[in-house]
Amino acid sequence: MDSSTQTIIRDDFFTAAREWLTDSYHVEYRYVARQAGDHAEVIHALVMFYPWMTKEGDVADFDFHVNAGDYVVGQKVFSSMSLIESTRILEEALDGAINLPSWKAFLTAANGRYHFLRGEARNIWVNMIHLSASALGADQHQNPELAPEN
Repeated sequence: MDSSTQTIIRDDFFTAAREWLTDSYHVEYRYVARQAGDHAEVIHALVMFYPWMTKEGDVADFDFHVNAGDYVVGQKVFSSMSLIESTRILEEALDGAINLPSWKAFLTAANGRYHFLRGEARNIWVNMIHLSASALGADQHQNPELAPEN
């Protein structure tokens, strides 16, 4: 897919997702990255926006950030984000960036592949907005012992 087509798809997704977002949405990051010198490169990341959370205090129960050699695996949930914050996070994710307060990672432009997912029904209480990004060649980072057999 050429870059102009990718830009059109990205912009269309942003417009559709932006129509769904409101104040008090919760944002969840799930990520796998690799340290590459002074920065981290995203291998796979998922950013989800959803309108519910059981209790404010439950958010910390979902958070983790684990370093294993050059690899980083984590999950971070932010509750009750303002519309401005949610929109900023969406734009950063579409630009290939995970920008957490204590950690940042980027999907390299040359290796990026995006998946934009949106629930079929326009029901903001049931469907979540999803943005998934994987580095091309992410399967190279798979543990051979865990790889599915052909």
